[in-house]
Amino acid sequence: MVFYFYGVDFEKKILLGVGGLKTFQKSKPFFVGLVLGDCIIGGVWAIVGEGVYYATRLTQKVVVHHLKNKMERSVGTKSYFWAN
Repeated sequence: MVFYFYGVDFEKKILLGVGGLKTFQKSKPFFVGLVLGDCIIGGVWAIVGEGVYYATRLTQKVVVHHLKNKMERSVGTKSYFWAN
């Protein structure tokens, strides 16, 4: 986290030194956009991750249920390998 602030300070000094105050003022929306974009993309990936987790868990439950029923039909009784 500390290196982030050093990077920001370094970029600010470069912009002020090379382009002056006008360039620094013009570049503010760009850097605000970078921060907002990072937050939005992080949120999108969090939602995608939850969706993938839910879909995976749902698929696992369907497969286990199918295998459990198939095994019960082939043996004729409830199997001791599966939890009730």
